[in-house]
Amino acid sequence: MSEPKLMDVANLLNRAGSTVSPTAILAREIPIYEIEFSELEFAEETKLPSSDWAVLALARALGQISPNDVDAYLGLGETVSDGLVHRLLGSSLLDAPGNEETTPKLTGWGWLTRWASESDAHANRKPTQASKLNESSAAATPKCHLSVAGSQALERGVVMQRRVRSARLLFIAEPLLFIGIADEKKQTYATYQRKRPLEPGDVPKSLHILDAVLALRPDERLGACGIEANIQGISGQFVEIVPGSQWEVRPSEQRIGKQTVQKTALLALAALPTSRENVLDWKIYLGLPDGKRPRVLAADVSRFFHDDLGSISSFLGTLEPCSMLPTQRDLREDGAFDIRCDTDALRMLMGETAEPSDTSLPVKMGRWHGWLRIHAAPSNSEAGREAFYAFLQRQDAKLRQDFDRTCADVANSLNAYWGLKLKLPSADEASIKLWEHAALRAALCRRRLHDDLVVPYESAEVAQ
Repeated sequence: MSEPKLMDVANLLNRAGSTVSPTAILAREIPIYEIEFSELEFAEETKLPSSDWAVLALARALGQISPNDVDAYLGLGETVSDGLVHRLLGSSLLDAPGNEETTPKLTGWGWLTRWASESDAHANRKPTQASKLNESSAAATPKCHLSVAGSQALERGVVMQRRVRSARLLFIAEPLLFIGIADEKKQTYATYQRKRPLEPGDVPKSLHILDAVLALRPDERLGACGIEANIQGISGQFVEIVPGSQWEVRPSEQRIGKQTVQKTALLALAALPTSRENVLDWKIYLGLPDGKRPRVLAADVSRFFHDDLGSISSFLGTLEPCSMLPTQRDLREDGAFDIRCDTDALRMLMGETAEPSDTSLPVKMGRWHGWLRIHAAPSNSEAGREAFYAFLQRQDAKLRQDFDRTCADVANSLNAYWGLKLKLPSADEASIKLWEHAALRAALCRRRLHDDLVVPYESAEVAQ
C-alpha cells in the first residue's frame, strides 16, 4: 500500500465535516475486498394476498381455525385450504401451540420475534354470525390461532416475505468493516469472466469469522462489522447469511492506465484534545474510492491498536523514536505541542505559509503514518533571526509596496506567534541580507528609489 499524504488526509477530514484542528493524526491505506455471497436472507414487505387476508380474518373472527373451517367458511376446497393453513403456519402468521410438526420456522414475520417466547395460551372458539358455505371433509388439524405477526399483517395489509439473494459486498479487513456493495448493474445477475477467488490461506484472518459475525443480532452485528438492519443498495431488511451457504473473497480492483491495482480505503484517526488532563478523544474517518462520501465511524480506537491510546503519554510512548518528539508537558491548551527549536529544526517546522502558523511533524507507529500538530518557536536569537528572514522572503509583493513597514509587521507577527520578545533585524539590516536573493532585488531597488529620490525631492518641494 502507498504512503498516505497529509494533504489527502486533511481533505478527507474536511469533506467529513471536521472543523477542529486535531492534535495528532494517524492514517494508512487499507485494501478493499469484494465478497460474493451466494445466499443472504432478507425480509421484505409485500402486499398481503387476498387469500391470506381472508384466512387471517377468519382466524381472528373464530379465534381458532383448521383447514376444515377454511374450506367450510371460505369454500376454497380441501387441498387449497390445507395448503393455505400450513403455509401461514410456516410464515408465523398463524400459531399452533404444542404441535412440534407445525412450529413455524423463523422466517417472514418470525424474524421480528426471533427471541420472543411463544404464547402458552390456546385461543377458544368465538361465536360468529357467519354461516358455512358447505360442510367440509378437510382435515380438522392442525388447530391454529392468529399470531402476533399475523395480527400485524392483517392490520397493515402487508407481510414480511423471506427473500434469499446473492450479493457482492465490499469489506475492509483491518478492522472488519462493511463499506458498501459492488455496484454492478445494481446486483443483478450477469455472466462474466471472474478472477479466481483467494485461496483460504490468502484470505485475511478477520474474514474467516464472517459467518459467525453475520449471524449476530443486528445491534451486535453493527458493532462487529458495521451492518445493522439494512444494506444500502439492496431492498429489504437483512436477517442473516443462510447457514452453510458459500461465499468467495476477491480483491476489489480497478484499472489505472494499463495496470490493474487493488482498491484501497484511506483510514484516518484524528486525536482531539479534551478538557481532561492527559486525555485524547479519537475520531475515526474512512475515505472511500470513486469519489464516494467519506464516513465517520462509530467505533472505538481500541479496535485498531493493542496499546492504550486514550492518554497523551501512552500515545506518545507508542510512536517510533524521533529527535523532536514532544512530551505530554509540551501540549498547549489549543491542542498543539510547543517545541523550542534550533535553526535547523525550526527551518523544517516553519511550513510554507506566508504567516506563522502551526505545522505538522511526521511520525510513525508501525504500519501507520502520522502527524503531530506543532507550535514551533526558536530556542535562541539566531534561530529567530533565520526564521525572520525566511518569512520575509515570502512577502515579495508587500515588500515592493512598503519595505520598512513589511519588515516591522513580520517581526511583530513572529513575536506574537512565538510569545517572545526577540530583537529581530531592522529594515536596514534586512535590506543588506536580502540582496543575495535575486528574486527580492526588485523590492530592494524600489526601496532605494524611494529613499534616495522620492523622499528627498518631496522634502525639497515642501521646503519651497
